[in-house]
Amino acid sequence: VDRLCQRIAKQSRFVEFLYYRARYPHLVRDLLGQMQMFYGDPAIMARHLGTLEEFRSVVAQRYHANLLVVVLPFLHSDSLLQNKDFYAAFLQKLEERGFNSVDLQPIMAQRKAAELRVNKFDPHPNALANGLIAEAIVRYLDQHPEAIGNPGPGQ
Repeated sequence: VDRLCQRIAKQSRFVEFLYYRARYPHLVRDLLGQMQMFYGDPAIMARHLGTLEEFRSVVAQRYHANLLVVVLPFLHSDSLLQNKDFYAAFLQKLEERGFNSVDLQPIMAQRKAAELRVNKFDPHPNALANGLIAEAIVRYLDQHPEAIGNPGPGQ
């Protein structure tokens, strides 16, 4: 039924609207569970970090730039937004591999998830959240001017 509705939704904006409004909590719950499982799986985490290392190397070699990883918390619910341990494990792995990173969970956790997302059906950051993100990045770069400089080989 889901696949049929998804196909019909691609053809009809009205069906798409109804389908995603009615099915959104179910779809997101499954996706978030998968993501939490992926970040808990050492093999998947290693592949993810390996991809980031390759990307960092390409950025350094092609563009003579440094990579800054901005870790955004999930805005689907307050419980995910407040889950410090979930984000801390990933941040620790980034630090172990020498990545420059900005952790936005502590900043965004001072607010409710509903204040930071587009709406209950779209958990992407809204204008307020984007402002917080920009301020955090500028603050990080002000405090770490070396992150702006030219990277060394392979960094």
